[in-house]
Amino acid sequence: MINQLNIWVAALIPIAWEAITDYRDNKKEKKDRKALDVLYRAVWYTAVGIVLHITGIMSQTFWQFAILGLGSYVMVFDYIMGYLLKKNIFYVGTTSKLDQLWGFVPPWGSVIIRGIIFASALTAFYDLSKIIYGN
Repeated sequence: MINQLNIWVAALIPIAWEAITDYRDNKKEKKDRKALDVLYRAVWYTAVGIVLHITGIMSQTFWQFAILGLGSYVMVFDYIMGYLLKKNIFYVGTTSKLDQLWGFVPPWGSVIIRGIIFASALTAFYDLSKIIYGN
């Protein structure tokens, strides 16, 4: 149980960090550092995934951990930022191409699409054999 908690905390740290820094930068009217944020997340998930695997905290590979982190990010980040910036979890920003694409999706559709992405990430992390071998 404690290992699962460690894995989830490690997966959510970069999301919380980015939400805090993006919110702070928004309030200071600083330009969003999207490419740098992606680089930080990629480095974090790779490094932490390797450490969690080597230390035996998780049996999954680092790339499965990266998929879990990405799925978690897609599921919650925009909702967190929508609440922080506009007190509306369904608010969609306008600063990135991806934000603009999400703007065409109704809120219920966003929840469904993000839920499917998150469920796929959970399956890739916990039950990869089901994806590969179908068992």
